[in-house]
Amino acid sequence: MPNKNHTQIHSIKETCVIRARECSTHQGRSQHQSFLLYGEEQINWAMKANVQLECLFCTPQQAENLPDLPPDCEICLASEGILKKISGTSYLVPLLAVGKQPAKAPWPPKDDLVLILDELSDYGNIGTIIRTSVAFGVKHIALCNMQTDIYFRKTMDASRGNVFNTNLSIWDDSLQAVNALKTAGYQIIATTPTGSKIQSSVKLQARPAALIIGNETHGIRKDILELADFCVQIPMQPNVESLNVGVAAGISLYEIKIKAVFAMITKKIRSTLGRELNCTSRWLIEQLDREIQPLCGISANQAIFLMMLSCDREMSTAQICQDTARFGNELSEFLDPIIQNQWMQPVPNLPDHWEISENGERWLAELWPLVERSEEKVLAGFTSTERTQFFGFLKRIQNNCQKEGLSKALG
Repeated sequence: MPNKNHTQIHSIKETCVIRARECSTHQGRSQHQSFLLYGEEQINWAMKANVQLECLFCTPQQAENLPDLPPDCEICLASEGILKKISGTSYLVPLLAVGKQPAKAPWPPKDDLVLILDELSDYGNIGTIIRTSVAFGVKHIALCNMQTDIYFRKTMDASRGNVFNTNLSIWDDSLQAVNALKTAGYQIIATTPTGSKIQSSVKLQARPAALIIGNETHGIRKDILELADFCVQIPMQPNVESLNVGVAAGISLYEIKIKAVFAMITKKIRSTLGRELNCTSRWLIEQLDREIQPLCGISANQAIFLMMLSCDREMSTAQICQDTARFGNELSEFLDPIIQNQWMQPVPNLPDHWEISENGERWLAELWPLVERSEEKVLAGFTSTERTQFFGFLKRIQNNCQKEGLSKALG
């Protein structure tokens, strides 16, 4: 049954139908900054990438079996004839939707590797290259001097929906795009059959790089080649004139991506989430050590273990070994002060299991002002909103780790 979001369409002259039909053309997409999605698969790709759906067209029968749609997406019920007019096909595409194009990304970007497509014309090649780029972690693509756009039906299909996972910049002149990158410190790599270097022999500097892919027939313009820091070629047997541009782009992207990472490996290691969290956690523990060691005679790690035991209520010796990364004599030395202070005790009738004692709970309560003081020092300058956001981000990381089957986080 139609609900408040359902609209019955009776004519191809209705405004929403005219707009949808226009969004199936390059000119219409440019005018409306929206595009037409064909079929449930394309619609699902777009929704997964959080594309805003303006409206969806289907038959009244199909309306009973729709995918989960955003609540603000209008559902337009139309005949099969009107659906064929919208799609421009002689066959029925049972689901059609109009999606809003995302805002164009700023240029130059701040990525380590970006891609420039200069005067490409084949819809399938463009989609294949976008799909390959996303697979190799290239998030930003500039489209230059192109008479088409990525929201052509064949391009969306060839990319398997990855057009929606890409930051795009549109340029009428590739010269401007390349000059902006050079000003921002990018090194420019141009692929051409007449390149002076084999791409596998190029040694990149420790700064961002941009790879240019040229037209399927005549390649990269001469004035762009003159701006390149490296003009490279893929070595081939003499009886093969050239590779398909999508294939060549995949080879070059893989090789240049490896070289860009290798050139910037030190910077990348220093900026990884694991290193940042590891360094931060070490400093947090060191700060907590400064607060409690002189007053309590035990380390921050021992206090943190007791907090974990309090949360879990009981732990086996094997679990303690795992959570503290200590075994044998090292574990005994770690636990001795806690046991001697009677802060933990064996669990009755459960061999080889431990629980926090009442003394331990009381000691944690007495310790807590020191924990809060330490926390205040490391969060100095944070507003209350920033603190809430920070702990929210940490919780989301923990939840994502748990989804991947990693050890359960602290309660």
